[in-house]
Amino acid sequence: MNKSLLGLIFIFITNFWIIRAQCPTGTTLNTQLECQCNTAGKYLDIDLAATLNALDTGTSSFTNIIPLYDFQVGTSGYSVYIGDYFNVTEGGGNNLGTDLHSELVYSQKTIVQSDTLGDGNSYFTAKFPGLFVFVGQINIEKFFIFGKIGTLDFGNKDAGELSATVNGINYKGFFTRTYGTVLPSVNHLIIVEDNGSLEHFYADKTSDDYDAVENLQNIPWLVYLLFSTWNGIQGTVVSNSIIQQFMITFLSSTLQKSDCTRSCPSACNTCISYFSCRECSSGKYLDGNDCKGTYFYCQ
Repeated sequence: MNKSLLGLIFIFITNFWIIRAQCPTGTTLNTQLECQCNTAGKYLDIDLAATLNALDTGTSSFTNIIPLYDFQVGTSGYSVYIGDYFNVTEGGGNNLGTDLHSELVYSQKTIVQSDTLGDGNSYFTAKFPGLFVFVGQINIEKFFIFGKIGTLDFGNKDAGELSATVNGINYKGFFTRTYGTVLPSVNHLIIVEDNGSLEHFYADKTSDDYDAVENLQNIPWLVYLLFSTWNGIQGTVVSNSIIQQFMITFLSSTLQKSDCTRSCPSACNTCISYFSCRECSSGKYLDGNDCKGTYFYCQ
């Protein structure tokens, strides 16, 4: 058998395996592109414009949960200052980054594209009284917050993990809270779909704003909330139940997904996973068109 024929056989077997290894059995290439919605009739990807509008018109749903301290800046640049001991904070906190790059610039209610979140993905940030919000499409392995808080390492810091199921989808919320000094409290909440392998890492020192979620593979979007409290004397602790309310409020009222324009094939009852077309065949969707985003498949 000549070398050219052997080469063609190798290419065929390799490409066939790459495609089929990522696709569920019992479905065809044509049906893959139709199955983009979940059983609630919504695409699994996020509608950034609609979510931003819901935030703009419904911020009171958050501010009514608990009185918030309106920290300064957060509309432009990279950092936020939440109080300070004699202005000793070095560069501020709330810098945002991923395993691809840091830092993400604040966009203040403008949807912008950034390869820091993966090729072609977009995000927005929005600052409201006492609340900073980041919402973005992602194709990354790690999202993190970093910088300094001017506590001089006084006060308390702890962290935790929350779970919620909304419209049949399981979510995780990872939080840190820094409190108990004359500064307002600093509270992070990172919300993502649960892929079963997420890990949470954070700095122990109250002056270090580092907070990260890793193993974000196969998760199409991420939400991050920063909020602050102060009773006029010190930063107060925010209970787990209050943080859970923030999480549920965002997922059930603020988060918006586009209505499905196509129904899932009868063989697919739930669309709960996704793959990047780049993993299947060199920048091509399964129907042969050029890759321009992410498609979901049935499982």
